Amino acid sequence: EDLVAGRVPPKKLYVFANCFALTDADRSAIAHQCTAKTAVFLYANGLLDRTVDARNMEALLGVPLVLSRQRIGGECEPVSHPLTRGVSTFGVEEITPVISLARPGGLPAATELLATYKANGQPAAWKHMGDMTTIYIGALAVPAALLRNIAATAGVHLYAEAGDVVEANEHFVALHAARAGEKRFGLPRSAEVRDALTRRVIGDTIASWSVTMEKGETRLFSIAYRENAPRP
Repeated sequence: EDLVAGRVPPKKLYVFANCFALTDADRSAIAHQCTAKTAVFLYANGLLDRTVDARNMEALLGVPLVLSRQRIGGECEPVSHPLTRGVSTFGVEEITPVISLARPGGLPAATELLATYKANGQPAAWKHMGDMTTIYIGALAVPAALLRNIAATAGVHLYAEAGDVVEANEHFVALHAARAGEKRFGLPRSAEVRDALTRRVIGDTIASWSVTMEKGETRLFSIAYRENAPRP
């Protein structure tokens, strides 16, 4: 609702998780707000308007679709593509309904396949280049590696790349370790970095640093950017 109302500042990447019900006005506003940006739509975003109809999603995603109410295995097998680098089989045990590309003559124009359903070989995820770059993922569970690849391709800054839980803004970076080991951080530009709890200075003018963490440990760092520090 905030995006449709114009209250969200411009972003490089938008991820729509549970927007199952959208009106024509919603779809038009999304297309306007996301022009020249990357938008990720998960599973059945936009399927419901006055009725449950694949045409509602076609208007959102810009490609012809088919809707099946047959229950199938929900696991998705990635195909070779830059966005699927490091991504293994993902998804859930079963899924219904199933939304897939209608492709009687092959893939629609400007569309690249990312994954297929293991159960029937039908497209489960794809990338479509139009006024906005649209990425559809038909799985109910999406691996972090896939989202991370999408974010990097969209030009989003990645503060860490080890698959841990990261939260960041202009003043803080937090990381919760999914596994033990060395964690490398990178900032958009040089800053003074401190351990936010102990106030120990990690670096006076740095753009990267590393720490060793145990599984389940959380670290919080305060960031004070240098006004004239160049962005990489």
